[in-house]
Amino acid sequence: MRHTHCTLTYFKESGKYYSEGEFDVPHRPTGPDPGPGRRDLQQTEPLAFHECLREIRATLERGTRPGLVDGPANEFHVLVTVYTEFGPLRVVWSKENLT
Repeated sequence: MRHTHCTLTYFKESGKYYSEGEFDVPHRPTGPDPGPGRRDLQQTEPLAFHECLREIRATLERGTRPGLVDGPANEFHVLVTVYTEFGPLRVVWSKENLT
Protein backbone atom coordinates (compact mmCIF):
# COMPACT_ATOMS: atom_id res chain seq x y z
CA MET A 1 0.00 0.00 0.00
CA ARG A 2 1.22 3.48 -0.78
CA HIS A 3 1.71 6.19 1.83
CA THR A 4 2.16 9.94 2.15
CA HIS A 5 5.34 10.59 4.11
CA CYS A 6 5.25 13.15 6.92
CA THR A 7 7.78 14.40 9.45
CA LEU A 8 7.00 15.80 12.88
CA THR A 9 9.59 18.15 14.37
CA TYR A 10 9.19 18.86 18.09
CA PHE A 11 10.22 22.12 19.78
CA LYS A 12 10.38 23.06 23.45
CA GLU A 13 8.52 26.08 24.83
CA SER A 14 11.72 28.12 24.37
CA GLY A 15 11.67 27.34 20.63
CA LYS A 16 14.70 25.07 20.88
CA TYR A 17 14.72 21.97 18.65
CA TYR A 18 13.97 18.81 20.62
CA SER A 19 13.43 15.83 18.30
CA GLU A 20 12.01 14.62 15.00
CA GLY A 21 9.83 11.67 14.04
CA GLU A 22 8.36 10.20 10.88
CA PHE A 23 4.80 9.19 10.12
CA ASP A 24 3.29 7.58 7.02
CA VAL A 25 -0.37 8.20 6.22
CA PRO A 26 -1.81 5.36 4.09
CA HIS A 27 -3.49 6.29 0.81
CA ARG A 28 -7.18 5.67 0.31
CA PRO A 29 -8.03 2.53 -1.72
CA THR A 30 -9.92 3.37 -4.94
CA GLY A 31 -10.04 0.14 -6.93
CA PRO A 32 -11.16 -3.40 -6.23
CA ASP A 33 -9.28 -5.44 -3.64
CA PRO A 34 -6.68 -7.50 -5.55
CA GLY A 35 -6.80 -10.29 -2.97
CA PRO A 36 -4.46 -11.72 -0.34
CA GLY A 37 -0.76 -11.37 -1.04
CA ARG A 38 -1.38 -8.78 -3.75
CA ARG A 39 -2.15 -5.69 -1.65
CA ASP A 40 0.81 -3.88 -3.20
CA LEU A 41 -1.19 -3.82 -6.47
CA GLN A 42 -4.15 -2.02 -4.84
CA GLN A 43 -5.10 1.17 -6.67
CA THR A 44 -4.94 4.11 -4.28
CA GLU A 45 -5.07 7.88 -4.14
CA PRO A 46 -3.34 10.11 -1.61
CA LEU A 47 -5.37 11.82 1.08
CA ALA A 48 -5.78 15.59 0.88
CA PHE A 49 -3.48 17.71 3.06
CA HIS A 50 -6.19 18.37 5.66
CA GLU A 51 -7.01 14.64 5.85
CA CYS A 52 -3.33 13.86 6.51
CA LEU A 53 -3.32 16.46 9.28
CA ARG A 54 -6.46 14.91 10.79
CA GLU A 55 -4.77 11.47 10.87
CA ILE A 56 -1.63 12.91 12.49
CA ARG A 57 -3.62 14.89 15.05
CA ALA A 58 -5.66 11.80 15.99
CA THR A 59 -2.41 9.88 16.49
CA LEU A 60 -1.00 12.61 18.74
CA GLU A 61 -4.24 12.85 20.73
CA ARG A 62 -4.09 9.07 21.38
CA GLY A 63 -0.73 9.70 23.05
CA THR A 64 1.40 8.21 20.26
CA ARG A 65 4.21 10.61 19.36
CA PRO A 66 6.34 9.46 16.41
CA GLY A 67 9.99 10.02 17.28
CA LEU A 68 9.34 10.34 21.03
CA VAL A 69 8.31 8.18 23.95
CA ASP A 70 4.52 7.97 24.00
CA GLY A 71 2.77 10.50 26.20
CA PRO A 72 0.82 13.74 26.07
CA ALA A 73 1.39 15.67 22.85
CA ASN A 74 0.87 19.04 24.50
CA GLU A 75 4.40 19.18 25.94
CA PHE A 76 5.84 20.44 22.65
CA HIS A 77 5.16 22.69 19.70
CA VAL A 78 5.07 20.53 16.56
CA LEU A 79 6.08 21.43 13.00
CA VAL A 80 4.27 18.99 10.70
CA THR A 81 5.65 18.56 7.17
CA VAL A 82 3.54 16.61 4.68
CA TYR A 83 5.38 15.66 1.48
CA THR A 84 2.94 15.93 -1.44
CA GLU A 85 3.23 15.86 -5.22
CA PHE A 86 3.24 19.68 -5.07
CA GLY A 87 6.16 19.80 -2.64
CA PRO A 88 6.31 19.88 1.15
CA LEU A 89 3.41 21.54 2.95
CA ARG A 90 3.94 22.65 6.54
CA VAL A 91 1.83 23.63 9.52
CA VAL A 92 2.85 24.47 13.10
CA TRP A 93 0.73 23.33 16.01
CA SER A 94 1.34 25.11 19.28
CA LYS A 95 1.23 22.94 22.35
CA GLU A 96 -1.94 24.71 23.48
CA ASN A 97 -3.75 23.44 20.36
CA LEU A 98 -2.91 19.83 21.15
CA THR A 99 -4.74 19.49 24.43
